Amino acid sequence: MNNLLKGSFLGFLGSLGAIAGILAFSNPTQEIYAENLVWEIKENCSKQSQLSPIVQARCYTITPLPPSAIKPIIGIYTRRQNYHLFSIYTTDMWGMKNQAIGLGGGFFKF
Repeated sequence: MNNLLKGSFLGFLGSLGAIAGILAFSNPTQEIYAENLVWEIKENCSKQSQLSPIVQARCYTITPLPPSAIKPIIGIYTRRQNYHLFSIYTTDMWGMKNQAIGLGGGFFKF
């Protein structure tokens, strides 16, 4: 019976280690976050009737630019807290705030 518990515990630790390895390997980079945020900003700017006049003015500045021009700007205003299994991204760019957790290759806003 004791060997059964030991085997179950080792199996659990092995599974936990495998999950941690997958999460660490798939932790998205800041470049991927910036790419994701570019498209999110462009999508939000397309809903301009719902935005305040100040945000609409910012959208007129940002949306004509290609994503490759916006990504470095986002990088300047983004802080990444890397916890190896996941990352927390905080962007405060021209009054537009965004916070997201990068986990498993995706982003979850909070």
